[in-house]
Amino acid sequence: KVSALDVVGTLGLWVPSAPGFHFGAQLGLVRGTVQRECVYLIDAFTVMPNMQLTQGTWKGTGIVLGAFTGYDQPLTSQLSFTSRLGYRYRKIGRPQGMVITTEWGDQGNAREVETGPLLDADGNPMELDLGGFYFKVGLSMGLGGGE
Repeated sequence: KVSALDVVGTLGLWVPSAPGFHFGAQLGLVRGTVQRECVYLIDAFTVMPNMQLTQGTWKGTGIVLGAFTGYDQPLTSQLSFTSRLGYRYRKIGRPQGMVITTEWGDQGNAREVETGPLLDADGNPMELDLGGFYFKVGLSMGLGGGE
């Protein structure tokens, strides 16, 4: 399970010669969490434990850089249809966390705790890349103000 929370500031510029067209940039922080849970059931006729549960949680913070372009089409004086296409760079370098492994077996139970960075399948530290392109459409409503 991967989750993330962004806090960004946005600077938008409107093109006077093309009403509704705008573009801009974003700068901020992303806080990401990776959670992993694995359960292994092992044949009862082996010497190994009968069941193994591995739970891990890693967290990290990274920078958000974004660029976008969009268009707003007024529907009424306060309501408009809006669209935006953009890219966000959101990378968390080597999230840190903890893995807890619990084994249940005929000879007793065992628990191991390891701390460190998020590792890939080869055991190398990895980054959490949450960036990419996005497209948004929606309705925008103005809440007052003079013209």
